[in-house]
Formats: sequence, C-alpha cells, structure tokens
Amino acid sequence: MSVKLESVSTAQLMIEAFPLPAALWGADQTMLCNAHWLKHFPVPQMWDREIWCSDQDRAALMAHLHAFSGNVQVPVRVAGTAADLHLSSLLLDGLPHGLLVLTPQTQQEPVAPSPIAEDPQFQEIAHWAPVMIWMSGLQQETTFLNQVWLDYTGRTREEDLGYGWFALVHPDDLESCAHTCKAAYDQMQDFSMEFRMKRHDGQYRWLVNRGTRRFGCNGEFLGFIGACIDIHDRKTTEAALQDSEQKLRELSESQKRFVADAAHELRNPLTAIQGNMDLLVRYQDIPEEEKKDIIQDVQKEASRLGRLVHDMLQLARGDSGAGLHEDHLQLSEVLLDAFRDMERMGCHHQFTVAELHPIELIGDADRLRQLAIILLENALKYTPAGGRVQLALTREGDTAVMRVADTGMGISQEDLPRVFERFYRADPSRYRGEDPGGTGLGLPIARWIVDGHGGEIHLQSELGQGTTVEVRLPIWLED
Repeated sequence: MSVKLESVSTAQLMIEAFPLPAALWGADQTMLCNAHWLKHFPVPQMWDREIWCSDQDRAALMAHLHAFSGNVQVPVRVAGTAADLHLSSLLLDGLPHGLLVLTPQTQQEPVAPSPIAEDPQFQEIAHWAPVMIWMSGLQQETTFLNQVWLDYTGRTREEDLGYGWFALVHPDDLESCAHTCKAAYDQMQDFSMEFRMKRHDGQYRWLVNRGTRRFGCNGEFLGFIGACIDIHDRKTTEAALQDSEQKLRELSESQKRFVADAAHELRNPLTAIQGNMDLLVRYQDIPEEEKKDIIQDVQKEASRLGRLVHDMLQLARGDSGAGLHEDHLQLSEVLLDAFRDMERMGCHHQFTVAELHPIELIGDADRLRQLAIILLENALKYTPAGGRVQLALTREGDTAVMRVADTGMGISQEDLPRVFERFYRADPSRYRGEDPGGTGLGLPIARWIVDGHGGEIHLQSELGQGTTVEVRLPIWLED
C-alpha cells in the first residue's frame, strides 16, 4: 500500500530532512534527492550503476521499483562499503514514486532484540494503551507502532513503519522534527518535541512526542521508545485564552485612554463655561456688548459639551454590544435626505451629487443617515467657503459604495492612520482661521456604524488637495 504525499514541496522537505542518503524516484525518471545521497551518487539518476548486489536482489529491487508497490530491502555495496538499500512506494501528486533510503551497515556485532519489544505482555499493553507508543532502531527507523497509533493515522503498520510516518508531518514542522530526532540520536539524549501530524480525517493536529533511550541487555544503545499524545485541543484552548487575555488587556488600556481623554475633553468646555460665568458674577458692570459675547461663548461651549456627551454615550452603547436595527430601506433616499440637510447648512459651499444609484438593502436607516451626516459635516467643516463637497452612491456587484469627496485642507500622511482614534484631531495649527471644532468622535462613530453593517471605510487624502471617504456596504436583502 502506498504512502500519499500532498505536493512536491512536501516531498522535498521530507527528503532533505532525512538523516540518511535518500531519494525519490519517479515513473518519469525524475529524481529528488538530499545532500547525503549526492555524496554516494554524484550523478543521482545513475545510482543503479553505482551499487553492487546479487542478480537476484537486483531483480527484486528493480521489479518493485518499476511496479511502485510494496517494500523491499536488499544488501548492497557502494564504493566498497556494505549497506542496505530500502525501497518504499509513495504517491506524490497522485503519481507513483519510489522512496530509496541507503542505510550503511555497521561492523558491530548484531544487537540482541530488546527484551521489552519481544515481551508479549508489553505488546498487549502497548497496543491498547491510551497513547500512541512507538519504538525506533539505530538508524532512526520506526520499528514498532501500537494499535492506537494506527487508529489515529488510519493507515496500515507497513505504511508508517520505517520512515513512512514522515509523510504525515506538517510541512512547516518537518525540518524541526527531523532536526530534533537527529540531535537526540547524535547525543543519545531523551527528547521532547511538539509538531503537527495528519490524523485519519485529514486534519493536522498538534502532538507532543517524548522519547526515552533504550538499551540492550549488555548496556548497548538500541534506539528510543516513546509516546505521542494529542494536545491539539489544549493548544487551541491556550491560544484562545491568550488571545482573550490580549483582547482584555487591550480593552482595559482602551478604557483607560478613553476615560483620560474624556476627562480632558470634558474639562475644556466646562472650564470655559465656568470662567465666563465667573466673569459675569464678579463684574456686574460689564458692558452689554461684552456680556452678549460672554453668553454666546457659554452657549457655544455648552453646545459642544452636549455633542460630546451625546457622542460618548453612543460609543459606550456600541462598546457594550448594542445592536443596530434591521430595516428594508432605500439607501439612496437615506443619503439624499442627509445631503439636503447639510446643503442647507453650507450655503457658502458647492454641494453636488455625482451619482446616486437606487440601492435597496437591509440596515439601520437612522444610523446610516447619521453616517452620511458625519462624513458630510466633516467635509463641510474642513473645506473653505467656495469649496466643493460631493456625494456619490454606486453599486459594484453585491456592494454599495458611498463616496464623500471635498476640496478642503486635506489630512497629512502622518495624521491619516490615526483619524479613527477616539478624540484624535489633527494639528490645529493647519486650520485656516477659526478652529472648526468637533469632538474627535465623529469618525470613530462612523466606523462603528460601518462595522455594524459588515462594511469597510477608507480615507484617501492629500494635504491642501482635499479628502475622499469611501464606504463599502454589503447589499443584504431578505430571502
């Protein structure tokens, strides 16, 4: 039965990760090999001419290779050195390939089988243990797998023994996995590693793999015995908890900044109101004209304070998860209504409608009207008298696209990334004449409305040239 690999890149990673000479031989005579293979066979495709073996073994090897089925191991000699050549069949991108692994033979006395591996009681316990138990030999080849492992991968023992299980390792983890195994063998040290391996249902899941050294009766090193445990759910939960903690920290910091900014913004109009009222109380003989100016200043700051409190309450409701109403509406009519209101306020500006396609969707009519007013009001505030404010509404597939463009002072590139931050306002030194005011909460509210409708909002601006705000809303209709 063949091992299945998903792509050439996965196969290349697997071959390069092998600690032994290894190559993939394709039916089209193509070959992938690692650096260890090249040391023995400088011309990779001519490998069969560089090995020596009996005619019977060569015939068996070539028969399996050309049939791309089953597994075979034959003793060979390469440049006078004794070795074993292992052949396993693979499927790569749906095409048959042969995996060749050259294992040099050592001059040591044959190692006695591990008493543990041969113990029937151990095999019975290992097969039904609640973890995946494995054993490996001196060449890092897997020599034993219990039933839990086979049930987990959904493959046969022949497929996963030897080096077959490498095909199940996630491509991103294959190199580190092979490096950890090689280091454990080189240093003969116990090891522990985490990697992703494909389960029987095709899902890559996180495992923790712990290996312990095995020794024979005479104290000789035999390889490793270890166990794999599925920790995917634990890692997923840990990641979710870390993400939740990060969001809570960000929310806490956001609330702290909001409280500090709100206190600062509220203090300014309150200070102005209190100062002006103190003047009226302390100086009874102030001329009527000055009294009138003071009262107008108080009224102006009180209006600003009212807008600020209103905007803060609206954002607070949004932060608390307050939802939007869902109405069947004509977006073009909602925008046109807001446009006419702002047009009456901006009698010194040129208000134009470029396009206004009739678009129906499900949304909150009041909030969408507020969105249009925020964008048009911003355009009006920051555009000098005589400038142009333009509204457009078009349809692009299943998306409604609203654009508000002006010929105002524009926004610098350094300020542009921060325009949706609460209470953020650009450097007032660039304003022409009087500060246009504002609470610094308009665009944050606009983004909240757009997000609530599942849309996107973007700004394009150039200092001294004007600003264009684009809102893209999905067109959702009732079934």
